[in-house]
Amino acid sequence: MGNLKATGNITFSLGMQKINTDSIFPAEGGASHPSIVSRKTNIVLKLSESDVFSSVFDAQYDRRPYSENVGRVNQLYAAFNVTSSLKVRVGKQRVLWGHGFIYVPTDFINPPLDPSGLDPAKIGVPSVTFDFISDSYSITGLLQRERNSVDSAGVKYSPNGFSGIDLDFIYFHAPSIGNALGVSGALDAEQIISPRLNGFVLSGGIAAHQKSRYPEVISAQFINANGVVDYPALGESGKRGSYYSYLAGVTYQASSNLILMGEYYHIGDAYSNADYKTLLTSLTNKGTLRQSLASPWLDHLAYGRNQRNYLNISINQGGLTEGNSRLTDTFGVELSMLRNLDDQSGVTSVALISDYWGETTITLRNFFPYGQKTTEFGTAPYTWYSQLSIKIGF
Repeated sequence: MGNLKATGNITFSLGMQKINTDSIFPAEGGASHPSIVSRKTNIVLKLSESDVFSSVFDAQYDRRPYSENVGRVNQLYAAFNVTSSLKVRVGKQRVLWGHGFIYVPTDFINPPLDPSGLDPAKIGVPSVTFDFISDSYSITGLLQRERNSVDSAGVKYSPNGFSGIDLDFIYFHAPSIGNALGVSGALDAEQIISPRLNGFVLSGGIAAHQKSRYPEVISAQFINANGVVDYPALGESGKRGSYYSYLAGVTYQASSNLILMGEYYHIGDAYSNADYKTLLTSLTNKGTLRQSLASPWLDHLAYGRNQRNYLNISINQGGLTEGNSRLTDTFGVELSMLRNLDDQSGVTSVALISDYWGETTITLRNFFPYGQKTTEFGTAPYTWYSQLSIKIGF
């Protein structure tokens, strides 16, 4: 045990927002002034011994003045190197298969990240995984157990013989989605296409599955003494069909500190613009019977991935200068613009990041949604949200 090594980090975050009084979601904070809505502590501990094992503990506690406090273990697992080619990992873990920044079409395994971007924690699933790596290929397998039986299983095959190309072929089965297949990859455009494309990386993926992950929108009627009220009722998830999702992206490394990225993605089983507008039209009629009848939908709408077509563009300036001043050398800016192409709403985020104090990173991240009252981002619960976080490594 002489090579045992412990590392980790602890992050303190403070979230503040100005509520959107037109939002369909319950307000957190004062309507007339900005309010602190989150005080979060996140700790990550990593313990490892070279070529033997590693383990991760990732947990957070969020104190919320206007709602219930939330504590959660995001990941807790141990990985063992059985041989030089075989690794086994056991516990709650996030297993990301495929390429993508905001959305990964071939990620059938994990619960999605918070689509608003307010909680970027990588929440895992209890499972057993193994990685077998050879010179020409690698295979990753996964088993999830529920109620003392294998609930979900999958395998990823990645050939290693193509220089400049990273490919994943994926099969997964789970009760929630049925059988799922996917292909995801990335290529170095300079190496594969033309030397003039220095700095460009192209990425993409396509996935298909059998059951919808979204509750069905059902047209229903409520009859009382005052007449008939039409409303969208909450249906069941798992409607059978052929659902295809895909992504196309490009990343450009303009300099050692500047990265530009653009992604278009399509979610095959998400709601059409017509169905989603029907939901929002009902939910924005506050104080009416129609709104009350449609209110069960509020627990199933996570704004950001409810419709089908999105475009994300981001710019990451890792340091304003190189070698001129420690203050500006360690000060970065991130700008991201996520747009729903179905209803033309979106959210812009701006982050200011400083690594001036070495192992301590200070980040101020701000979100500004926009859109009409009955659009996806236009009904976000805030008109702006700001989060100040201090991450200390050890």
